[in-house]
Amino acid sequence: MKYLTWFEGAQGSLLERSGDSTSLFPCALPYPETLSAVGVKGEDEARVWWAKSLLNSFVAWSNFVLLGCPRWGGSAYEPRVSYRSCTEARAFADRLLGEVEEFAASDLVLGRLVCEGKRATVEELLAQVQESAGASYFDGVQAPASTSSPALAVTADRIAVPDSAGGVDPGNWLPEERAAVFRDLESLRLPEHLWDDIPPACHRVPQAEEADLARKLLKTKMAVLVPEDSLPRRRDGRLLVGGLFAVAKNESEDRLIYDRRPENSTMPYLDWANLPSAACFTRLLLRPNQYLRGSGDDLRNFYYNLQLPEGWEKFNPVGRRVDARVVEEQGLDPRVHYRLCLRVLGMGDRNGCAIAQATHEGILRRHGGLDPKTTLRYGEQAPRGDLWQGVYLDDLLVVQRVTVDAAVPLDGTFVPPEAVPEDADMREVSKAEGAYDAAGLQRALHKSFRALTKFKAWGAEVDGIQGTIASPLSVRQQVWRLLERLVETGWATKEIMQKVLGFLAFAFQFRRDLFCLHHRVYTFVSNLPEKKWCRLPNRIIDELRSVALHLPFAKWKMRRRLHPSVLATDATPTSGGAVRAPVSAELNEELWRRSEIRGGAVRLDRGEAFAWKAEEPITVSAFASAISECLSWTVTSSYSFRKTSHINLQEGRALRREIARMASSLSNAGHVQVCLNDSRVIVGAVAKGRSSSYKLNGLLRAQLPFLIMADLVLALLWIETESNLADHPSRFRSLPPPKPPRWMSRFGVRRLASGCGLQIFGTTYLTDAHRDKGLMMWDPVCVWDEASFLDSWVIEAIKEGVITWLWLAPPKGSGHWVWREVLNLAALMLEGCGYVFIEQPWGRRSLQGRDTQLFMSRHEGMKRYFVDWDIYVNPLGGEETGLEQSVVLSNAPWPGEVDNLKLSDFCFPEAAELSENVGLVVLDAESGLSDCGRTETLRHYLQDALAIHTLAQASEPKHGPEELEVRLPRRSEAGTSSNSNVRRRAEEVAVDEAAKGAASAAAEALQSVAGRLKEPLDGGLTATQVLEDPQTRAAAARWPAGSGARQLTAGDGPETACSGAARPLRGSSRDHAPAEPTSWRAWLPSFSVRTVLLLICLFLFPRIIAKLTTLILRLLGRALASLVSNLIQELLSQTLQAATDMEDQVVEWLNHHLGGNSKPVVSLPQSEAVAPPPAQQPVVVSHPTRPVDLLMLLLLGLNLRQQQDNKDNNFQYFYPA
Repeated sequence: MKYLTWFEGAQGSLLERSGDSTSLFPCALPYPETLSAVGVKGEDEARVWWAKSLLNSFVAWSNFVLLGCPRWGGSAYEPRVSYRSCTEARAFADRLLGEVEEFAASDLVLGRLVCEGKRATVEELLAQVQESAGASYFDGVQAPASTSSPALAVTADRIAVPDSAGGVDPGNWLPEERAAVFRDLESLRLPEHLWDDIPPACHRVPQAEEADLARKLLKTKMAVLVPEDSLPRRRDGRLLVGGLFAVAKNESEDRLIYDRRPENSTMPYLDWANLPSAACFTRLLLRPNQYLRGSGDDLRNFYYNLQLPEGWEKFNPVGRRVDARVVEEQGLDPRVHYRLCLRVLGMGDRNGCAIAQATHEGILRRHGGLDPKTTLRYGEQAPRGDLWQGVYLDDLLVVQRVTVDAAVPLDGTFVPPEAVPEDADMREVSKAEGAYDAAGLQRALHKSFRALTKFKAWGAEVDGIQGTIASPLSVRQQVWRLLERLVETGWATKEIMQKVLGFLAFAFQFRRDLFCLHHRVYTFVSNLPEKKWCRLPNRIIDELRSVALHLPFAKWKMRRRLHPSVLATDATPTSGGAVRAPVSAELNEELWRRSEIRGGAVRLDRGEAFAWKAEEPITVSAFASAISECLSWTVTSSYSFRKTSHINLQEGRALRREIARMASSLSNAGHVQVCLNDSRVIVGAVAKGRSSSYKLNGLLRAQLPFLIMADLVLALLWIETESNLADHPSRFRSLPPPKPPRWMSRFGVRRLASGCGLQIFGTTYLTDAHRDKGLMMWDPVCVWDEASFLDSWVIEAIKEGVITWLWLAPPKGSGHWVWREVLNLAALMLEGCGYVFIEQPWGRRSLQGRDTQLFMSRHEGMKRYFVDWDIYVNPLGGEETGLEQSVVLSNAPWPGEVDNLKLSDFCFPEAAELSENVGLVVLDAESGLSDCGRTETLRHYLQDALAIHTLAQASEPKHGPEELEVRLPRRSEAGTSSNSNVRRRAEEVAVDEAAKGAASAAAEALQSVAGRLKEPLDGGLTATQVLEDPQTRAAAARWPAGSGARQLTAGDGPETACSGAARPLRGSSRDHAPAEPTSWRAWLPSFSVRTVLLLICLFLFPRIIAKLTTLILRLLGRALASLVSNLIQELLSQTLQAATDMEDQVVEWLNHHLGGNSKPVVSLPQSEAVAPPPAQQPVVVSHPTRPVDLLMLLLLGLNLRQQQDNKDNNFQYFYPA
């Protein structure tokens, strides 16, 4: 609250920024006009003001969490950061304002809301401490007896029982295996030494009602009389008798509950109840032209209609001994003691839910209903079709996703069409009605409904037109009221906190991200004493406030859309990375359906996984792992963390970083993002919504503001580490090419078409070269003005995904608007996960401009490549191209480590340098050598191959295997160059084999090159003659000049990167003596233009240069001296101040213990009114510590010791005589 007060006052003075490149948080308040309630009139205006104020508080809380929860008064309250502008923050907040206004009922805003049901009991308990909570003695006071128990006294006239119970035998409807188990339940009873602790049963039948209740149960055939001698007993002879109590059902009836805990302790659990939940509908999405309708039935007294097997009645005794008059009325001997035993399935039986659920499902399936493919079960994957149905004990729910021709309006004007009997959901309902009639079950007609768009689904409210499902609005409002009372009073008991957390758990299951708001409260509640009032600490009150701020958003919106691309993240303890890939709608829906639902209880380390009560871990998705390796990924992030941390924390930070970037754009709002991750901890924590790890839950809580404000939902799948392609950018490696198998074509995953490119600007040489290779290319596009640029068909083609890669080469002299549009087109291509090449001549100002820097910072997958086009084929047919050096910006993974292609790189070392660990490259004869058109280039290739051949034939290497490093590019099956060049330390044998392989490849290349070299080489010999003589071949392998760690390069142009040409690889740099120069030119230094200009100025204006240099050095010296002087002065001042403060504290403490007068304290005024001037007091000025002060301390110590001796002497007068 202190931060909120400060932040509201800081509005208007914050540094605000706009644009999608700015993080969504921290941001300015979206509705600063609501900081004052002046002018608010009427309930409607009050509701709007309350809703906007809540969103302002939510934004302030989000900023507080993102800034690390700064302490009051610290400098972090006003950090040097920029805030998202108020205008853009309002655009995000307006999307949430409608649901907050819906939550803000007039009674809630004006404080008139009254809680009902169980929440009313909690409110009554809180009202008892409203007046007395401020007393200091209240902490730890015994809490009053709880009145929240739903158990009521049983009245025979109010209990709801069927006229004739036990009419359905579950054994007739269960499958054969389960029916056999049901008919022999006695065989499941455990031996007594394996029984659980036997608690006493709750029997709330007044003694005056006992006889009437027994008569009613006997009359309806719910119970029978069994002699006490036939009942099972414990070893000590006591009976295992249960009890009866009632719970409220409606105004005229109560539900009868059987407390069978004594007998339940003797039975194991049956795992037949695989129940659905209203949270299953959080896997349902609606398209704009779809809506949801539902139909449901409720069976009346379902439990009491299920008959138990014969002989099992004696294990269900209830209540006291039956009155002899009742026994006599039944025609039995009144002198024999009888007990009332239930012959039907009681609500309270340990296996009652399992038997009832299995029987209900068996009845429906016997009549052709409840197809397993359309059945909902919590924790399992949702059905694929539009028909969803489920059975929850005695409730049946059937929902249908209906598709209409046009988009469904959400303004309340939509009228759904009438349901017809031929509809799928109507057929299922008809089958259910026939099954109930055949089984003899009675439906509760007042609870039945058909084809409604607003209905109740297992405790939740569903709006099929708006597409929302949540805990009932009235329940959430009452819980908000309870939270308000808890924050106001500041006191609670353990029972109250547990009940409030239970209410929140049901509400949060429709937005599981909100569970991370329970940061410390679970640990706090578990340590509270039983039945005592305790003060809530500030950290718990802050958590309750944050929960109240998020309660309006605890709903699932079915009209969210799946994001068209899949995200994968990965991290190491020091670095992280992320990749994206476009997917088809079919694959996106399948991944969403298979994503993790429940999550798991995870911690940072694996110790909890081996605990005795540990749950089964999440299973890896083999489907998602296979899909991940076959998608066309593009790198979106590759970075290093500021500091090293635990791997699971870094995984969480990597995911949060990508979500924050995604949430910064309003166009991404309202999406479901499918994410692939190889961390079981992250997948389990995100799917569950929280983690018991304090640090990991803190990351989830810092991620929550982005999810809520941008209305995003995460769907995670756990994949194998080898299948996570984000592992490559997290380790700064290139991506491998995708190789999807044939079966993935069903989901739209096909092999990447190497063509499908488009060239914009320039001549057609690039397009013609690719078409000559047989690759598909669109016709080049030439743009001459801004209008044609915006009206081009290229934008639509990029959005539709028909362009795989884009080549942009704006010509010289093009305006600045052209460069901006080029970057916009490239950004659009990157959003669609395509490949971009932006070519510009080296030295252009546009490459260093602000727009380019922002573009490169937003798209971390883009890299710079320097290319010298003179080494490639002349596209115009001449011998000299005259092309200059260029810079290519690209996100394509196949260039690998190529970052500097120059003609000077085709220089090779001398023969003496062949022994050094120089990186080698094996040339591809099919693509690399056959396209070289220049004689000089062919000569360099020949020298390269001869050098490799000579090195491979060396008899004894001068360095061991640990020093020699050979780097060979891997190649894919399709012939494309590999996208990752991994450094490996090979053994000596591996090095020899690699060198021999290089030599053989080079020998093959030599034959094709030698025939094309017509000019004589060194010594007047042709290439063929050089190859025939071993001596001339070894001499030709010598390199003219250069250091031993020079880079080797090979390639034919942009197209060879796609066709498999060799890429340049670098050798390892080591400290070796440089070779002697073989030419006098090597001794001449090489100067740049700037160096030459600087030298000219130095010779022309020597005195000016000298004066300027002296002036700069003098200014730097003075600045440094002033800085050191101020630093020392400040250090001394702080030291003296600390000594003075310490002296004041010691003197005050000594005066207090010696009985002297302490220093007068001047109180500060607490109000804004001008305080009267204080009385003149002598001002005590503290000075630095002096020797006389030390002497004074010694005298004070002696005085204190003397007083202590006097006290000891005085004690002698009080000893008894």
